[in-house]
Formats: sequence, C-alpha cells, structure tokens
Amino acid sequence: MSDNRDNRQICALKVKNLGSATEIKTVAGEREQPQKTAIANGKIFELCLHMNRQNYSAETIRLNRIALRVLYERGANLFDTDSVKDVISKQKWSSHRKKNVINAYSMFLTLNNMTWTLPRCTVTESIPFIPIEQEIDSPISAAPKKLQLFYY
Repeated sequence: MSDNRDNRQICALKVKNLGSATEIKTVAGEREQPQKTAIANGKIFELCLHMNRQNYSAETIRLNRIALRVLYERGANLFDTDSVKDVISKQKWSSHRKKNVINAYSMFLTLNNMTWTLPRCTVTESIPFIPIEQEIDSPISAAPKKLQLFYY
C-alpha cells in the first residue's frame, strides 16, 4: 500500500454569513501565501531599519519600501534575482523609476548577503527648456505697470 500524502492538496472552506444568504467558497493552497508575505514584509522592514540607521532621509526610505512592495505585489520573488528582473522588464516605468527600483533592490540584496548582475538601464537626461527673449518679454509687457518693475 503506497502513501499518497505527497499528492494531496490543502483545501479549506470559507463561510460568510450575509444575513439571509450564506456564501461558501472553497480555497486551495492558501496556507503558504501568508507565510511568504510575512517573510517578505519582515525583510523589507529590516531594510527600512538599516536605512534609518545609515541616516537615509525618511522619503528615501519610504520610496525604497514602496518599490520593493510593488515588485513583490507584481509577482517577483525577492529572493530570486531572475524573477525580479522579469518583473522589472515587464513594467512600463520611466528610465528614472526603473533605476530607482534597481537601486532599492540592490540595497535589499546587499543587506541579505546576496548579489546579482544589474539589468541594463540607461537614463536619458533631458535638456532643460530655456525660453527665448521674446517669450520672456511677452508676459512682462502684459503685466500692470506697477508690477513690470518686479519682473525684471
């Protein structure tokens, strides 16, 4: 007689009482997901504490936390670099956003004693808009006489 326990699935019934009606759902394999989420959240929290100790600004810590959270929520396994690269490549982010997410994940890996080969990401710098003299003079000449002096 062989033991078939390895081929079994975990199933659970969820029952909701909706007043006059009762809703019953069968959910399979839901036991492992909260544990993985808790581990990922704990590691992200550890990174935030590490960054706080290293005197990063609160905004930088918040943005790195959000970047790692978005990666995880979009299906990346934070402990598998290929999975993270796949998720990053599928996103329609600007080159600056991709670079920030790559930096946040690199810091996460450094904290967890892991390494990866950085994906290629080229950030293109845009030339700032410099108006011509006529575009500057036009709003000044349209202003009231008393305020024109302040615009110069």
